[in-house]
Amino acid sequence: MSATIAAAKVQLSQIVADAEAGRETIITKRNRPAAKVVPLDRPTEKLFDEWSERRKNIRLNRPGQKRLTISQLIQESRK
Repeated sequence: MSATIAAAKVQLSQIVADAEAGRETIITKRNRPAAKVVPLDRPTEKLFDEWSERRKNIRLNRPGQKRLTISQLIQESRK
């Protein structure tokens, strides 16, 4: 969510409720990001779920190439 400073003043309670629910709000000043309201604590379960979701989109092995482990990929990039 994004809000201007004026809107954030009016909607502060909602922005805090969103933060408690795990959502971030970026406050803008003159159409540029000025601040970010974020949750204080993020539950470990939620972090794990987010990490698992991101991990699904990472492809270590491309079609048509030999299969490599992460260690092999690291060594290959160091060459």
